[in-house]
Amino acid sequence: MRLNRATLLLLGGLIAFIAVAVVILNTGGVGTDAGATPTLSPTEALVLPEVRFADVQRLTIANAEGASLTLIQDEQGTWRIDGRDEPIQQMSTDTAVANLVNAQAFDRFPADDLAPFGLAEPLHTFTIQTPNGEVVLHTGNRNPSGTRVYAARPDQPGTVFLLSNPSHIATLTAYLTTPPVVVITPTAAPSLTRPGLLFPEYDSTRIVRLTLVNNATSENLTLVKGSDNLWTLDPFSTNYQALALDQVLASTLAQAFAGLRALDVLNGVDAAALGLAEPLYTLTATRDDGFEFVVRLGAADPSGARQYARIFDLEPVAVMDRAELASIVQFIGQPPFEAAFTFEATEEATAEATPEAAP
Repeated sequence: MRLNRATLLLLGGLIAFIAVAVVILNTGGVGTDAGATPTLSPTEALVLPEVRFADVQRLTIANAEGASLTLIQDEQGTWRIDGRDEPIQQMSTDTAVANLVNAQAFDRFPADDLAPFGLAEPLHTFTIQTPNGEVVLHTGNRNPSGTRVYAARPDQPGTVFLLSNPSHIATLTAYLTTPPVVVITPTAAPSLTRPGLLFPEYDSTRIVRLTLVNNATSENLTLVKGSDNLWTLDPFSTNYQALALDQVLASTLAQAFAGLRALDVLNGVDAAALGLAEPLYTLTATRDDGFEFVVRLGAADPSGARQYARIFDLEPVAVMDRAELASIVQFIGQPPFEAAFTFEATEEATAEATPEAAP
């Protein structure tokens, strides 16, 4: 069917109207060329091209009400909050500052009047100190669709940037009310009164060191988690080359402590008779605040399926699943190196898993 000329003109006008509306929603339609499509190259899109993350010495975040917070990065790349002693979350702070430094403009356009964009009196001001001087970025309102945020640089008057990711700005401005400090939850006094999980407060994401020791041979395996959140082999581990670790398996080992449980709890027993005067193995997971979760393993029970253990230095004795413990102890003889570990017990591990040398 052939459309008449009037119908074609009507359709053409409708399509043009929709196209203009889409551009206005994304750019805000105030002080912009509504018919222009952003064609910024990746380099041109950078709002702070002269700033490198590694060069950021200080970042001050301030709002229109006068609240402010200053993050300071030392030469080792460690962050702290000016005027506060609490440790702060290093990785999330790295990410938040890097996102600001690498902020990109969806578009930029000339504007003599900054008030319509919330930039005449900026909602937030970011002041970045580097060895080369100070760089300031102001941020204002979001565009009508809420998908972008307007920004301006005092050293580039008359230009408004339409930032691509408002959530990156929101993360930093939230620091004014919720600084990225490490919240250290007080640990309840250890106790062992009934069967169940041994470490209810255990959080594997906060574990920074794992030490497994065969007390009879002094052989030990020690893994350390660095500030990059990667596990490495401690150089004091015995008889192992410094090979790359399988990060998934190392994390699995840390998580294994969370599931340790007592099948039974014995009170008033002779610990020496249960092999706990000189424990066969000592398993320790160290938290980021220095708190240690410690399990000392003694002999197997008469059934051979369970094993006696001392938790921390508590008087009651825990009766634990021997196979569950063996899944941890086996790492002493077979570190979780990349492409070198299986969950099948080796002959050495099998030989050690006897009632006389449990697990």
